[in-house]
Amino acid sequence: MAFSNEETEELYNNSIEPIIYKIGFEPRCLSYIEHNDDLNNRIMNEITNSQLAIADLTFARPSVYYEAGFAERLIPVVYTCRKDHLKPQKHDKYGNFKIHFDLQMKNIIPWTKPNDSLFRKKLFNRLNYLSKPLRTEILVQEKEEQLTTQFKGLSIHARISQLNGVAKKVGINLRFKEVNSAPPFIHWCGMRNRKGIFEIAHVFVSSKFLKSLFVPFRLSLYSTESDIQRIILAEHPRLNKLKIKSKIILCSLEKIPLQRIRDQYPEASIGSLDNMLVFSEFEPKREASFTRTHIPDVHKTFEIHIIDSIPFISNFKKSLSQRLQC
Repeated sequence: MAFSNEETEELYNNSIEPIIYKIGFEPRCLSYIEHNDDLNNRIMNEITNSQLAIADLTFARPSVYYEAGFAERLIPVVYTCRKDHLKPQKHDKYGNFKIHFDLQMKNIIPWTKPNDSLFRKKLFNRLNYLSKPLRTEILVQEKEEQLTTQFKGLSIHARISQLNGVAKKVGINLRFKEVNSAPPFIHWCGMRNRKGIFEIAHVFVSSKFLKSLFVPFRLSLYSTESDIQRIILAEHPRLNKLKIKSKIILCSLEKIPLQRIRDQYPEASIGSLDNMLVFSEFEPKREASFTRTHIPDVHKTFEIHIIDSIPFISNFKKSLSQRLQC
């Protein structure tokens, strides 16, 4: 707002600031904050770190329009102005003090004097309305911090055990049929038929990512893939084309370096989700040795997912469910 004007400063002190405190938020006004920063940079930083902004358009300050436009990218903006700025004024020859056309569509809260009681009521209602989802977000963040603290307080063995149990329940709920497990490299393997594509899920849960374990894990994985492929062909012997979508989900309490996984699979490309790699393989029709059984064209799509730095159980469950369903 225009803080160099006595009327607008009185509006802030008598109406805006008390209402912000009444809602339960802290006002951040550079005119009342001691600092030694570049003023423009400090204003942008304050907006970036805020959850809501109030822009008073009275006296048509270009800086206010600029700052409000910057804030619109990030957070809700409540617009206010002196009531006579909503229509042309006789003494305003060039229309400089009338609200600009592009902002006339905003639901602007007008005021007539600095201690306008109707303005205070409307501002309170607007801020109260906008603050409800913010309050919910704050409560969610506080709950997540509490869950993170509780989860980190468990032993590593207890955390791994809980994650394994959750992974198995998620697979069952998504109707994956458990086929095989080969600890410690694969906690469980699930398979389901969806729209003609056989989906296989491998979930590997560890306290950290060990490069030395990944090579035997990969060999074990391919061995399991072959076993599952035989199961599919035994249940569906007349298939001419076999489409397999295999999800390899690596879960860790610590950070997993994505680049190390990419080094193992140089043919993989970045997937549609964060920490996801995708690559494909094709096996043409052939006859199996000795048995003379027919093996159709096999199209395999591999997805490698990383769920790392797991903060707490419900976060892991949500992330795992999302990746198994994508």
